[in-house]
Amino acid sequence: MTVIVQATHQQVTDALAQWAATEEDWPRRTVTAMWAVVRQLGYDDTANLHMPGKFQRQVKRGLEALADSGQLVKVGRGSRTPDGRAVAQPLWYSPQTHQAATDAARVQQRADAAEGERWQAINDALAQLGIPSSQAATAAPCLSQDQWGTLMMLAKTGKELWASQPEQIAE
Repeated sequence: MTVIVQATHQQVTDALAQWAATEEDWPRRTVTAMWAVVRQLGYDDTANLHMPGKFQRQVKRGLEALADSGQLVKVGRGSRTPDGRAVAQPLWYSPQTHQAATDAARVQQRADAAEGERWQAINDALAQLGIPSSQAATAAPCLSQDQWGTLMMLAKTGKELWASQPEQIAE
């Protein structure tokens, strides 16, 4: 026997507010909100449950209302999450988790930029030795076997030169 979910707008809004106040599992999808509302409304037999379009629209309107009031942050379809991923369907964050994700993404961007600068310096130094990399300047170098051979020869020559004349090289 199929059970059709029915709820008033206020019941859906209250259930969503309770759901939004919980601290775990952020970000969340709209379908997660629908199932949370169903559970809070007391529907136990989820195997035979039908959520009609009206109920789904009520949940979506309730989520939008929570976002408008600042209780949730919406990352809409086609937008990007704080870490830069494109989303195909809306994601909902608590304001705190959205801010934490945004802060973490900024830290990661700075770390990525610093790593890119380090690789740039390595690739520039290789290019000055006549060993161009086939990768982007801010990525780890991709050297051919011949280029590795040249690099190893230069390293050996530098080591031998250092061993024979360390005081002159140090100046």
